Amino acid sequence: LDALWLPYRRRREEIEEAVAAHGASVKAIFAHVDVAGADFNEAFQSTEGVHPSLFPSAIPTYSGHYHKPHTVRGTNIHYVGSPYQLNFGEQNQFKMLAVLDGRTWRKVEDIPIDVGPRHFTLDAGKGAIRESELGHMLREGDRVRILNCSEDELNRFPQVL
Repeated sequence: LDALWLPYRRRREEIEEAVAAHGASVKAIFAHVDVAGADFNEAFQSTEGVHPSLFPSAIPTYSGHYHKPHTVRGTNIHYVGSPYQLNFGEQNQFKMLAVLDGRTWRKVEDIPIDVGPRHFTLDAGKGAIRESELGHMLREGDRVRILNCSEDELNRFPQVL
């Protein structure tokens, strides 16, 4: 398949050795690795992963590990992300399916996907939460966290939440 497949490894040296031995001779690298500069979520970036320069810049690298689909800035390293929001740290993240060319391993397109539970944080202290709006916004399985809401206010939403 002309690709290098790198499962998760605790020892950074194992990743470095595999890329050094095989990285230049493949069309793509598929890995489960923490890369410094990758976005953990909307607020945090990795600072302790392998340096992006470990991966050949002309060869696309596709990784898991972080759930936000994105490309590490200034690189050819792409995080494919999770298929749905797994926790509140992923709220408001748009998920996608990366389609690759089977001969070159280059990304052809990203297809947005909207499956699984979504996560919402609502702040009653920033304005009224209308039950009618929640009913249209939420679907079965979604998780909602409501801040600054009294128990009386919360009891207005039992059939929606």
